[in-house]
Amino acid sequence: MVAEQPLPREIFDRLTAAPGQVLVMRHEFDRVPVHWHDYYEFVYVLDGHATHHHNGRDEVVSAGSAMLLGPTDFHGYSSDPGQSLRCFNIAIDPGFAEDQLASVLVDERLDRSWAVPDLMSAEPLFQQLWSESVSADHGRELMIESLLTCLLISFARTLPVPSAADTPAADAAMRQAVFFIERRFREPLTLREVAARAHLSPNHFSERFHAFTGSTFQTYLQHRRLRFARSLMRSSELSVAGAARAVGLNDPSHFARAYRQFFGTSPSVDRARQAGA
Repeated sequence: MVAEQPLPREIFDRLTAAPGQVLVMRHEFDRVPVHWHDYYEFVYVLDGHATHHHNGRDEVVSAGSAMLLGPTDFHGYSSDPGQSLRCFNIAIDPGFAEDQLASVLVDERLDRSWAVPDLMSAEPLFQQLWSESVSADHGRELMIESLLTCLLISFARTLPVPSAADTPAADAAMRQAVFFIERRFREPLTLREVAARAHLSPNHFSERFHAFTGSTFQTYLQHRRLRFARSLMRSSELSVAGAARAVGLNDPSHFARAYRQFFGTSPSVDRARQAGA
């Protein structure tokens, strides 16, 4: 039996040998297979249109569309025959991106879609960012980072604002903890590790985390993994076992039980439905 191949993964350090936290690229394509990255990708569509396949959801993107994708996102594109998409792709080092995003995002729950249909008002900034990226002028890297910060702020301001009912009360330590979990939920995280990052004892962290999210740490982490595994099966041809491994759940029996308990159906049934769609 041939071993199942994981989805393609793009590595930030392999994109360029040059130092820096941001790489600006300009691409034209009609199809991109589903893949994922170890970095953040900020995409702005210059012209054309295509279907963006993102974590099990499909949406049409066209001139002015903008998307921000993180290390837990799986995505790809497909166009109608004779059509293509021309866009800026900005690869951002995770450390730099997360520092910026923690300051500008209203809602850290990263299973939400970070996409807006029209960011055309910011296109001059994207063009300036591209010009800086291909220049050799003094202060180039600082200018690139400054322009990117402006673009991320413009993007965040355009995102739908969550309702008061969807937005937990302000708690900076818990906001950062949720951000950390959302970025690393596929890793073997422990409550003690996340509590230490919040500079809290495990017991105190547990109390505040439950008050902030409405869930215990373990329940929140498991549900995040399960939601992502389901999205992965919907957006790729990975098997049930492959999707479970991709989110760090290596015991197939445990994964199947938890999946059925959370979604009310087995992962194999969901996989079969997707295969027959």
